[in-house]
Amino acid sequence: AGEICDGKCYAGAMRPGSGVAHRACANLGLIGDLPAILVTKDPVAGSHYLLLASPDGGAPPALIRDAVAIPVELEGEVERIGNVLVLRFDAQRIRRL
Repeated sequence: AGEICDGKCYAGAMRPGSGVAHRACANLGLIGDLPAILVTKDPVAGSHYLLLASPDGGAPPALIRDAVAIPVELEGEVERIGNVLVLRFDAQRIRRL
């Protein structure tokens, strides 16, 4: 559970980098092919940040933009690639909280 954001804005390019005020900025970043991240409420394997990917490992589909900057729950598989946690998930199954 957490909030879908683009990594650049969440890291400090936008103040605030989360919440509804961030929605338009994050969606512009995602349209521009910045990677999508999930900022989790609770740590997963010691991290609050998961890089988001489709089940095949590619970029998630554009429909995730409807779920940016709102509390959501995602289900999928987490894998570690180097020091990055990647969540492969089905975007059709995003659940708003």
